[in-house]
Amino acid sequence: MHKHKKNIRNNAGFTLIELLVVIFILGILATLLITNMQGARQRARDTSRKTGLNNLKTALRLYYNDYQAYPATDTGIYIPACGANGDSRCPAGCEADFAAGGAGGCDTTYMREVVENFRYYSGTVDCGDDDFRLKIDLENLSDPEIANSQARCPEACGATYDATNEYILCAE
Repeated sequence: MHKHKKNIRNNAGFTLIELLVVIFILGILATLLITNMQGARQRARDTSRKTGLNNLKTALRLYYNDYQAYPATDTGIYIPACGANGDSRCPAGCEADFAAGGAGGCDTTYMREVVENFRYYSGTVDCGDDDFRLKIDLENLSDPEIANSQARCPEACGATYDATNEYILCAE
């Protein structure tokens, strides 16, 4: 009987193959999860950009109500709407990215912090003082709002749509 006990093995652990299969499956699941999280982060950043651009559109309309024209620019980099006449770049002491009026040019704050990396076109030959175009690049190229926004705002105001990731807003 003692001899028989020696041949019985203790099978309490996992084999190397079983451990490798489990590690492989966990690796695949982790890769899928990380990839999905990156897409969610892109969509969240794009939503923030679109919201900021919509807020800027509202601020531009408020400016239009005060001055009966949108700020004119041909650079597309910033909105020249500060100063006493509302036609210069906001000074550092203004504490706002988009303000105008008064001796210091900061009496009316239209927007404290303007969304970053946008482009603005207005006051050009193609556009005039009563229209504008805002453009911003989105990360998620499959966002259907990109094509919809470009269809709503035909090319004008010096704003050509040369990229498939440009989200556009216009005065409408």
